[in-house]
Amino acid sequence: MYPLIVAIVIIVLLILLVVTTIVIKNRNVIIPHQFLKLYSFIAERLWRKRMHKKKMIAMLIEKGSLANVDFRKEINVSDSSIVNYADELEKEGKIEQMGKTGRSVKYRLK
Repeated sequence: MYPLIVAIVIIVLLILLVVTTIVIKNRNVIIPHQFLKLYSFIAERLWRKRMHKKKMIAMLIEKGSLANVDFRKEINVSDSSIVNYADELEKEGKIEQMGKTGRSVKYRLK
């Protein structure tokens, strides 16, 4: 009995997916293939962010302490991205900030 219910639910969900795709295809709503493109774009951005943060950690292991400009030159992203990555790494407890604001700010490993 249980496998029959599961099979019916799966069939109903597949029918709903097909019908929904056909109905909304012409109404500028995200359809399944567009959703997959969006998902892959987001996944790629998250992967790139993780790689940049790992690169920052590796640079700090190699050189001790670095400023935003040093990270920006090596990683080739905007200053605001570097600040965001550094803030996240600081919240994760991996690095600490030395200095308060501006060019005096440097980061080192905890």
